[in-house]
Amino acid sequence: MRFLDKFIKNQSGNVALVFALAAVSLAALAGGAVDYTKSVSAHASLQSVADAAALATARELQLSGAKRGGIDEVARQYIKANADKNLQHLNSRINVSEKKATVDIILTAEVPTSFMSLVGLGSKQSIKARAQARILGGLPLCVLALDTGVSGAISSADQAKLTATGCSLYSNSTSAKGITSWGTSELNTGLTCSAGGAAGGGGNYKPLPLTDCPAVADPLKDRPEPVVNSCRKTGKVYSSGYHLLLPGTYCKGLTITGTAKVLFLPGEYVIKDGRLEISGNAIAAGIDVGFFFQGPNAHVKFNDKAHIGLIGRNSGTMAGFLFYEDRNTTYNHIHEITSPNVLKLEGTIYLPQGEFKVAVASSGTGLGKIAGESAYTVIIAKKLTLSGISNLVLNTDYAASNVPLPDSISSMSGTIALNR
Repeated sequence: MRFLDKFIKNQSGNVALVFALAAVSLAALAGGAVDYTKSVSAHASLQSVADAAALATARELQLSGAKRGGIDEVARQYIKANADKNLQHLNSRINVSEKKATVDIILTAEVPTSFMSLVGLGSKQSIKARAQARILGGLPLCVLALDTGVSGAISSADQAKLTATGCSLYSNSTSAKGITSWGTSELNTGLTCSAGGAAGGGGNYKPLPLTDCPAVADPLKDRPEPVVNSCRKTGKVYSSGYHLLLPGTYCKGLTITGTAKVLFLPGEYVIKDGRLEISGNAIAAGIDVGFFFQGPNAHVKFNDKAHIGLIGRNSGTMAGFLFYEDRNTTYNHIHEITSPNVLKLEGTIYLPQGEFKVAVASSGTGLGKIAGESAYTVIIAKKLTLSGISNLVLNTDYAASNVPLPDSISSMSGTIALNR
């Protein structure tokens, strides 16, 4: 006990002992940091190889199809040629699906440790990387819902139908119910793809939707918006008679109702701080026209039994567009069609902050086939909602239209997207 007491009182000895113990701990921490840095670097390298191998194999799938024997060998050879040679026990799992147009690659490996093994924490660390490349189809895009988190970013209910057999439908929502189809409604497309999940019965979809798809970037986000000039008309209402309307800015909205018959002359129409309402038994038509919506309450409302036929712009800032919503608006507008007689909506409908809602309750001259007489229609909106007995028909006969399909949309066919 006296010896122990003397040892404790010897401060210089304590300092030396503490320093020695601390030195060991510090050395272990420093060594662990070195091993951790090596592991992080190796994982980043492995992920890069997985990404590139998935993309290369998807390109091969796109060119030759999965039925050609040994297509997954493309991935194996790429991995073998590009993986870090210092990795140990490198294993790959490759799944090529022609039906889903996907290439899934999972890579696992072990990184040797230099310091952690000295303190009994093992001589290697396991790392894993996963990548999926998906071909977004040779089919052109007809619907893209931009909302990334809402349930029912694309939704149909009651007896509503979407008929778009020549093109593809995408939802960017990662919700488990990113796409929904209830009742006897039906989404009949060339391809239906959800970044999240899809809800509804098998009979609600033709074909069944693909899930966990890569999100699709807004192809129109860089298109310039039209110039908004001073008001041509303010709060204008047409309820009877025949009228020729000139392009320009219509402030506080524009209403066409009753028995009015209106022809929109070619050009760009800005609907500012109010809605474009066509209702009653009115008739409205226009060729080479584009409508830009800006400000509070600036949205579309086509209701009652109104007959409407509109063909988008051939040239100018709005070339390719029929409807274009201010992408900076904060009003979450609902652009609604309830009239069954809206038979022609030719061109691109771009509502990046709005909901495009078709809620037809009764049949009309076109049996509720909204946009059915259009050569083509593309809808890019925050949400798309269908209900009632609506039948939204989206055609893809681009050659039959003078309205150019925006290049950023046409170039999307066959795009390969990477998902992790």
